[in-house]
Amino acid sequence: MTFLNHLRRSANRAIQPLGFELVRCERTPRSNSGLISVKIGDYEVSIQSNNSLWREYQKNPEYTAQLGRIAASVFESYPDAYAIDIGANIGDTAALIKSQAKVPIICVEGDSAVFPILEKNISPMKDVSAFCCFLGERTEDVHVTVEKDGWDATLIPTNIDSSKSARTMPLLSLPDLLLRAKPRGACKLLKVDIEGFDLRVIRGATTLLRSDHPVILFEFNHQNLTKLDENGLAIFAYLADQGYERLHIYDAQGFFITQCPTSDSETLCDLDNYARCVQGLFYYDICAFHSSDSALADRLLESERSHRRGLIRARLEAESF
Repeated sequence: MTFLNHLRRSANRAIQPLGFELVRCERTPRSNSGLISVKIGDYEVSIQSNNSLWREYQKNPEYTAQLGRIAASVFESYPDAYAIDIGANIGDTAALIKSQAKVPIICVEGDSAVFPILEKNISPMKDVSAFCCFLGERTEDVHVTVEKDGWDATLIPTNIDSSKSARTMPLLSLPDLLLRAKPRGACKLLKVDIEGFDLRVIRGATTLLRSDHPVILFEFNHQNLTKLDENGLAIFAYLADQGYERLHIYDAQGFFITQCPTSDSETLCDLDNYARCVQGLFYYDICAFHSSDSALADRLLESERSHRRGLIRARLEAESF
C-alpha cells in the first residue's frame, strides 16, 4: 500500500501542471446478501453496502474511535453505570463502547429498515438492548419528511399539507423511553447522533442530566440544524445551566481539535462559523462534561493529546519513508 501511495504521489506531481489529480477510490466489497462485514473493535458487524459507514471505517481508523476512548475513561471511573446510544444505526457505536467497557447499553434506532441489522449485530453483546423509535424533546406526534431513509434517516419537520411525502411520526422523550427500558444504576455516557435532533433530545433530558450527570457525546451538525431552524449555539448555555462546564471538540473524522468551556461563546461561535465556510466540514462531535467530572475531563484531555501526538509521529514516519 505504501508503494502504491508513493506511485500515486509521483504520478500526481507529473500531471499536476495539467490540472489533474489521481484519487484512490474505495472498492465496494462483494456481497451476495447486500451486507458487508466490518471489524469494529472486538466485533464483526454487518453493514449495508449502500450505507457509507463501511467506507468511513475502511479508509479512516480514527473514525468515531474517540467514542471508545471516552467510554474507557468514563467506565473506569463508573464501572457500575450504563450507556445510552441514541442513533445506534447498525450497532457500530455499541461495538466501540462494548469493546472498551463491559457495561449495559440501551440502543435507540428509529429507522425500521436499519433496526433488524442493529438487532443482529448486538446479539453477541451481553446486556445490550434495542428500541425501535425516534426521540425528540417531548413525547408527541410530528409531521415530517424523511431524508436518507433506510440507512441514515433524517427527520425534517414540515406541514403535512405542504408535501405529498410528509407523514406523521411518533416521537418519544428520553425520560419516557427510560420508563420502558427500566435501566439499573446511573447513566454515565449519553451518545446522541440523530441528524439534527440531537439538541432536542438533550433539552428534553433535563431530569437525567441533573440526576446522573452523564458525559454527553453529541453531533453538532450545522446543515441539519439549519434545516430544523435550530439556533445550535443556544445548547451551550442550556448545558451550562445544567452544570456542564467543559467541552472536548472533535472534527467529523474523529480527530481531537481542542477543549473549550461551555461559557466561551466567542470561541464556539468561531468554530460554528468555521464549519460553515469550509467545504465538507458540516459537523463537529462535542463531548460535554459536568462540573463534578472535572478530573475525568482532565484525564481524558491528556489522553487525547497524547493520542494525537502519536498520530503525528506516525504520519511523519510514513512521509519520511
